[in-house]
Amino acid sequence: MLILNKVKLPGDDEYFIIMDPFNQKHLLKTENYERYELNPGKTVLCRVDKINCKGKIFFEPKHPYYQEGETYIFRKKGGELFDILENKCVLVNNTMNNTDQYKILKIKKGICYIITI
Repeated sequence: MLILNKVKLPGDDEYFIIMDPFNQKHLLKTENYERYELNPGKTVLCRVDKINCKGKIFFEPKHPYYQEGETYIFRKKGGELFDILENKCVLVNNTMNNTDQYKILKIKKGICYIITI
């Protein structure tokens, strides 16, 4: 996907205008990906996250550091886990133990959903 521009819509929401390989334009909310270093003119690999009942396509840009299904070390701070970009992670199985190793189940809206190994 090619990032064409950044626009601010009424209600203070800011979006990237992205263009798919079929030259269709889509909106991608910037607040979820502030730390991804996305800028107009840059190309980013995206996956289709979902298609709603109205046919709107929701995309998830590839995380700059992590891949789903892989195991990584996450930083603990005040009882919470953070990724390398300082985004808070969601611990799905709710058992924070003494390990630093966690497996990424999914990445959605820039947030890593992880489980202990």
